[in-house]
Amino acid sequence: MAYVVPPVGDSLRDLARRHLNVEPVIVTSELDLGMPIRYDPPAAVGADRLVNAFAARALYGAPQNVPCVVVDYGTATTLDAVSADGAYLGGALMPGIGISLDALFSHAALLSRVELKAPPAAIGANTADALRSGILLGFAAQTDGMVTRFVRELGPGTRIIATGGISPLIAPHAATIEILDPTLTLTGLRLIYERVRS
Repeated sequence: MAYVVPPVGDSLRDLARRHLNVEPVIVTSELDLGMPIRYDPPAAVGADRLVNAFAARALYGAPQNVPCVVVDYGTATTLDAVSADGAYLGGALMPGIGISLDALFSHAALLSRVELKAPPAAIGANTADALRSGILLGFAAQTDGMVTRFVRELGPGTRIIATGGISPLIAPHAATIEILDPTLTLTGLRLIYERVRS
């Protein structure tokens, strides 16, 4: 189990113990993941970020001993870096797409929500397409800019993995995304559970 909202996580842990008679595995920086955490302090890293980094390393980095960057499009857009030797290094936190859109639509009276689909061109010829361009292509460009900086620090051969519910909409427009794995977090939870239980 991985969570970043303690009251919710505590309730889920109690539910698992009381109603399912199961002692859940809780992902924290103190759990032995076989992955050194070089974040200061380690306890400040969100469990979801650790799970993503663990899964990226196991699936895409370890076989070739290459660094990885995970771009997770969730409530926040996070980028997390794993070194070639498998250490969690840290990353970047940005407002997520949903939060950004909520702010835009609540402060711009003349704009309304649009269906998120690829715009016909970067230059929107109407408000709906201008919004689609700004949202999909703009967040993809943000991703490319940040990933390029990460790769400069990590070195060539870095694997770039996109995950999160909205990743299938953004990843096709981001030139730096190499692997689209929308269920990376769930896979990571399974892999961590298997490691701990073995």
